[in-house]
Amino acid sequence: RADILIGADGRNSIVARKTCEIYKSRTSEQADRVGVQWHTKHYPAIGSGVEMFLFDSGYCGVVNLESGLANIALVTVPEVAQLATRDFAAFLSKTVFSNRSARECLEDVHPSGRVLTAAPITPASHRSSHPCAFLVGDARQTVEPFTGEGILFAFQDAYSTASSLSGHYG
Repeated sequence: RADILIGADGRNSIVARKTCEIYKSRTSEQADRVGVQWHTKHYPAIGSGVEMFLFDSGYCGVVNLESGLANIALVTVPEVAQLATRDFAAFLSKTVFSNRSARECLEDVHPSGRVLTAAPITPASHRSSHPCAFLVGDARQTVEPFTGEGILFAFQDAYSTASSLSGHYG
């Protein structure tokens, strides 16, 4: 028993599983999206920034690495992700090259090594159904882990929750 319970125990949160209705009603894990990642040639025009491109079935980000390569991290629907290892040209056509700006910026975007896929991404912002339990950061699953957004959002989430609680429970 506790007056307040804050679940900050990560992506596989025990607190979320015990206090969220989404876990109690979930019958199967249906993947909305899958991550696909590969290294390709360095793109001087990108510099040290990150380029993001949207397309009908998802989005991708490109960042240059110190090794002289660029990393491409892409999120798309499972059917399209499967093409990445079977027919890379068709995969590019349905994803990166379907965006005119990406097509112009990312010439010769072919992998310099293996194409990797991530576990299915099924984000759903978890909210505790218990009035005194709160979830923050990865326990709440407000961002996809594949795109590397996590720690800043977790800190902002924790700060926001603390501020809210100090007003209610001061």
